[in-house]
Amino acid sequence: MKQYLFVLIAFSLMAGTSCQTTIDIEKEKEAIIAVIETERDAYYEGDLDRMEAAYYHDPVCRKMTMKVDTIYLAVGWSEISAKIRSSMTPEKVKDREDVAAEYLKYEINIYGNTALVYHDVLYSGMWKGQFASAEEKRILHLQKIDGEWKINLMARNMLPLKLE
Repeated sequence: MKQYLFVLIAFSLMAGTSCQTTIDIEKEKEAIIAVIETERDAYYEGDLDRMEAAYYHDPVCRKMTMKVDTIYLAVGWSEISAKIRSSMTPEKVKDREDVAAEYLKYEINIYGNTALVYHDVLYSGMWKGQFASAEEKRILHLQKIDGEWKINLMARNMLPLKLE
């Protein structure tokens, strides 16, 4: 009887583990990159709604920008949204033209429904009539919420603007 019980338990465990859904890591990485690049594209197109859709709208969100002489931290979705909106005003964008941001060197680590992403950004365009470029390093944390990846942490290290 013990032998049959053992076989029944072993079979149940094997059946349970074989029915678990496996994660297609490459598909998830593509979805994560799509969210990050949609956020970028929406920013440069001035589409606030589409840009904000990339973020997790929660008080636990954080966005930190580190520059040579300053660190700015937005805590919670309301602060992040306000900072995004203030950076897109006509006054803030009047000195830049044809700015492009190329996202490079993605390193994505997925842990179930969360992901840690590292990548570089190369900016280029016109600043006050002169060609300029800049580099940035980013660390992002994303959560999969209701089947969609959302940014809930972004830490950015902006290097000084180079004028040419």
